[in-house]
Amino acid sequence: MSHLSHLRTFLEAYRSGSFSKAAELLGITQPAASQHIQSLETLVGKRLFIRQARGVTATEAADELARSVSPFIDGLEEKLSSFRSGSVRGGTINLAGPPDFIHSRLGTVMAPLMKEGYRLRFHTGNKQRIYSLLHDGSADLAVTASMPDDRLYGYAHLLTVTNGAI
Repeated sequence: MSHLSHLRTFLEAYRSGSFSKAAELLGITQPAASQHIQSLETLVGKRLFIRQARGVTATEAADELARSVSPFIDGLEEKLSSFRSGSVRGGTINLAGPPDFIHSRLGTVMAPLMKEGYRLRFHTGNKQRIYSLLHDGSADLAVTASMPDDRLYGYAHLLTVTNGAI
């Protein structure tokens, strides 16, 4: 059984001081949040919160657990959010294209995105590989020397090469 959801609920309750607020932030019910905390308390064998009329107070065991797991849980959450489409900032952008074009044109043009929190992953290959990466969703953006089928892919014409010079 995975306890990741229990740990996420624990961290939200720990940070907000409330099971109700944690439940609201996570999109679950308050009883579900309470159950997550109870299961986690059973697992660790220690009381994590002192329940009060308005909210909860963390115990020393909760402080220790939060310090221990928060970097990992937050890191996992950040990594997962980078895969979600429509992330506002950050994440991984998978770019596909011919190696010579990526080397001569895309590398330096795309580098400023790294300062904005994006990770760039370049995939190189011939026409078949580039279209295969697009088709299976492995590439977010591709540069090709051929015109794509506009029924399958949206595209913009970037430049015309003359005399083989890029």
